[in-house]
Amino acid sequence: MKKAFNITVIFLLFLVVDLLALAFLIGYRINMTDSYPLGIYQLTDDAVNKGDLILYCPPDTELFHEAQERGYFSYGLCSGFLSPLAKKLAALPGDHVRSSNEGIYINGVLQTNSHALTQDSGGRVLEPVSINDVLTNNTIFILSDFNPGSFDSRYFGAVPYDGIQGVIRPVWTWKE
Repeated sequence: MKKAFNITVIFLLFLVVDLLALAFLIGYRINMTDSYPLGIYQLTDDAVNKGDLILYCPPDTELFHEAQERGYFSYGLCSGFLSPLAKKLAALPGDHVRSSNEGIYINGVLQTNSHALTQDSGGRVLEPVSINDVLTNNTIFILSDFNPGSFDSRYFGAVPYDGIQGVIRPVWTWKE
């Protein structure tokens, strides 16, 4: 009886792993950060436009590894084992981005929840970027308009366009 139970448990574990792998292969992703509502999102092949919610692989730099160590995001499949970030594509090449005490302005419009913080939720120092420039070719600015405490371009500046994995759409979320 115990042997049959063990075989059933092993079979069910393999089934769950296979279903999760299949879900990943067809574009489903789980967001476990506070940047956007926790839940399941689908990576699409939609054309990428300003204002879209995107999945972004950050550059493999010391700044992003420090953010990972602070727990802003987990390990993942991006370069350097960094996790992709769910962010709004706020500015594209040719857009004017300016930081101020009020927040981030893009083409003269103050962005929602863009006021930079000087400390994270653990009381550690955050260093906002100072920017007043037009983005050049192959650079973008990514923000979270959902969570004012999100780790985004307010703290790491413009990032390479080629880190975009694609547009994501919420399928099922459980925290608004």
